[in-house]
Amino acid sequence: MKSVFDRFAVDNMMTPSECIQAVSEAGLIVPRRDVIQYLRAKQLLGITRIVSFYEFIRAFAALK
Repeated sequence: MKSVFDRFAVDNMMTPSECIQAVSEAGLIVPRRDVIQYLRAKQLLGITRIVSFYEFIRAFAALK
């Protein structure tokens, strides 16, 4: 998981769009709209780098 996160992260943060792609590349097969709904519920949508490694792990676990 950390290696997937590190491919997208800059200064240990990633954008929500990168998070959606990273979740897919980490092997989780879910519709992108489900990931977007999760990020929206956590107020993590936008274009800035606001998704930390721990939030990425939480998203993966919540969607699994």
